[in-house]
Amino acid sequence: MRAVTAVICTRNRPPGARTAAASVLASRHDQLRVILVDQSTNDATERAVEDLRHEPRFSYLRSSTVGLSRARNIGLRAAQTDVVAFTDDDCEVPEDWAAAMQSIFSEFPDVAIAFCSVKAGPFAEAAGFVPAYECRGTRIVDRVIGKCGARGIGAGLAVSRKAMLDVLGGFDEMLGAGGSFPSCEDGDAAVRALLAGFQVCETDRSFVLHHGFRTWDEGRALSQRDWVGIGAAYAKPLRAGRWDFSPVPLYELLAKALWPPIDDVLHLRKPRGLARGYHFLRGFAMGCRTPLDYQKLLFIPQ
Repeated sequence: MRAVTAVICTRNRPPGARTAAASVLASRHDQLRVILVDQSTNDATERAVEDLRHEPRFSYLRSSTVGLSRARNIGLRAAQTDVVAFTDDDCEVPEDWAAAMQSIFSEFPDVAIAFCSVKAGPFAEAAGFVPAYECRGTRIVDRVIGKCGARGIGAGLAVSRKAMLDVLGGFDEMLGAGGSFPSCEDGDAAVRALLAGFQVCETDRSFVLHHGFRTWDEGRALSQRDWVGIGAAYAKPLRAGRWDFSPVPLYELLAKALWPPIDDVLHLRKPRGLARGYHFLRGFAMGCRTPLDYQKLLFIPQ
């Protein structure tokens, strides 16, 4: 079994970070390394994982940076394995997660990014929701248009370190939590991988358990951030003249943003997500105005 690194990025979530790290360390994988990238504003997380630091497979990295994509890039650069898997500080993984994610890259050498299922942990359904995503089987996407249906989320993904760093330039540090566009760093990486000629995979071979509960009010704020981030990210390929990508933002806007509330009205239901299209277009316009590296399709921080 080849070595694999699991990276957990955290900020001011001491109990969650420790739980996530401990669950990954319990994986059935004899060549596993775990890196915790801590962007916290205090030392509470460092103290919470103190008992894990005697474990030779575990590395703790403190960073004064802000932003999920920056933290993920720090973890990528620190890793020394071909495959790097990521989960979040409000997740747990089963024992087979690391091995299952690594198996994708052994079986499909052209895959640059793989997503697994993300299942919701226990929660009170009347009070809110937990973001989740269910993969069905193992699906390989090798065309840009396939991104319309490949909608994995970053709580459970793995990447080819060489493809991500050497070809794609890492995660876009202006996208994702803590960035100027606080979402879609995972979807953006998948889009750029497909545009660069790599494959993207979705698999149900394993999953992560997500404990990121949101109230309905928090969900509306999350949806706004998501759609702004998606709009900004999807502006980049079109600015670079990749017109083969144009069906993807059109599908996102028409099928995912505008059609659901229309369908609700047609079925005499209260329309949901009325603001999605507006936030997508707002993000798209902002993405068109942001300086861009046209070769790697990375926003350039101002």
